[in-house]
Amino acid sequence: MSFVYNAKYSLEVGYSATSNQFNTPLTGLKSASNSNSADVIPPDQLMENFNLMIGRHFNMNSEGTIRFVLQGGPGMSVMMEWVELQAGNGLNSIVKSKLVKENDFSLMINSKFEFPITSLLGFSAGPSLIVNRDKSFLSFSVGFMYGIISKNEDRY
Repeated sequence: MSFVYNAKYSLEVGYSATSNQFNTPLTGLKSASNSNSADVIPPDQLMENFNLMIGRHFNMNSEGTIRFVLQGGPGMSVMMEWVELQAGNGLNSIVKSKLVKENDFSLMINSKFEFPITSLLGFSAGPSLIVNRDKSFLSFSVGFMYGIISKNEDRY
């Protein structure tokens, strides 16, 4: 959720979630066949991020239909990881999984291009960087904007 002041400055409260799901190999999947949910390995690392960012908006053309936004600020990351615990040895070993959660302060930097289509609807795209003590994460996001995007309705 963003609040933009004077079409130049913004304050954003946000949430994002990431996982390593696409890095995890899938077993038993074949082209043109149905897969069983037991064949898909769930992600073993998840990260949720809560952030508060301030930003600066720049119009890229005189009509204001393309804008560049640079934002940054603090965040709180909740990292969850499935850890396998093995008890015993050889054939008598027992493997159990345990979810380990850690909270960590993060620095978040987000830049994006905004493309308002109407005064109430638009979309945005750009990279985001999340840095904390344990991990750095770079992503590319595409989003929808809705609400009061512009006061000047005659430019659309």
